Amino acid sequence: MIKKPVKLRKKEKLLRSTYVRICIVISFLIIVSALIIFVFISCYNMLFDNNPRFVLKDINVESPGYWNNKKDEMEKVLGLQRGQTNLFQINLLDLRNKLKNQREYSIENIEIEKVLPDTINFKIIERIPRAKLYSKKSNLIVDGNGILINRQYCININNDLPVITGFSLKKSGISNKKSKNKQIPFGERLPQIIPALMLISLVNLDFPNFNIKLINLYNPKSISVFMNGPKGKKTIEVILPFKHSDTEMLNKEYLKQTEQQLRIKFKKLEELFRYFNLRGQSCSQINLMFKDQAVVK
Repeated sequence: MIKKPVKLRKKEKLLRSTYVRICIVISFLIIVSALIIFVFISCYNMLFDNNPRFVLKDINVESPGYWNNKKDEMEKVLGLQRGQTNLFQINLLDLRNKLKNQREYSIENIEIEKVLPDTINFKIIERIPRAKLYSKKSNLIVDGNGILINRQYCININNDLPVITGFSLKKSGISNKKSKNKQIPFGERLPQIIPALMLISLVNLDFPNFNIKLINLYNPKSISVFMNGPKGKKTIEVILPFKHSDTEMLNKEYLKQTEQQLRIKFKKLEELFRYFNLRGQSCSQINLMFKDQAVVK
């Protein structure tokens, strides 16, 4: 009987080992899986990512304001390239976040969709300006929630929008004058002007006959409102009780109570205006800080 060499016997014994067989099977499966994945990725790239039929050709931008039909600007801001960018390489969530982080713009909400084979549609809801800050010519605009937006990139605004002044933006992120890094915090909410915005909203909804020109927040215990006087001929100052702060956020309960008190004050103001109109009189200031009475100058 011919005996096999020792090395050959060891090799056969090793091949009969269950552990070795399992390892061989697993290795074979891994190689096959890798080949399948490679083939799948190659086919996917050929059919989608590198397919010239799915290259971006058109961008549609629908908006009631600044962004309407701004195809070239949208392409520039998002880094898209018509004729080169493949639709299947575009992440819609990334585009949305990139647009929302453009703080100088006044975008409130965005809907984005791909339309095969070569189009992206944007539907944009822009913030509605409610007031200007510091002056009529200012580029600093706020919406009803106190979000600071750039006038250059917002809906065309009414020149009669009220102006809010008497507060500092430094506490919201603007550096002091000596700092080299001066940045206006576009996109941030300014809590210090919420009292003025609440007052504007109250007048617009319940007292549309009053035309507010300017609101001054310089006094933390009151608000000075400059509006058209009786018969709209002369601008007068109306001083209203409203405790506020540049540093503290006013809670909802306090704002609700103050809104009720201001509504009562404005009803009294309406009575005063009717009285002045009947007598053909005018004034320069009405102080409503005191309970159940008004001091007129």
